[in-house]
Amino acid sequence: MSDHQNVLEVLARYVRAADRRDGRAMSALFLPEAEVVINHVNGGTTELIGVLIGPDAIGKAVATMMNPHPPRGWSHHTTHDPLVEIDGDSATIDVQFIVFNTLGAQRPAGGWPAGSTGHRHPDRGGLLSLGAAAR
Repeated sequence: MSDHQNVLEVLARYVRAADRRDGRAMSALFLPEAEVVINHVNGGTTELIGVLIGPDAIGKAVATMMNPHPPRGWSHHTTHDPLVEIDGDSATIDVQFIVFNTLGAQRPAGGWPAGSTGHRHPDRGGLLSLGAAAR
């Protein structure tokens, strides 16, 4: 696999760990000296919220600081237009994110309509898709 593809794979693992609130998977992506700086832009002014140092702190933040998903809910990060720069053993990626927060439908008391189809997310039991057969 090329260096460029390796960087994109780290990004894919990062967004999956964030979506799953999986601190262990997230921390596995970072080197011991890693730092994550958390800022908030308030009316055009950047304010420092905090700094996380090391994989353990980063993983704990993902597992405990991010709001848990509601029942039947999950998130899905999509990434677009990655700009990857590789310089020896170092790489930088600039990518645009869109996060879809999804809430699955609750099973109706009388059951799903005839002809409905769908499947559940294997990790969280959330409904991923539901469609009715065309008539």
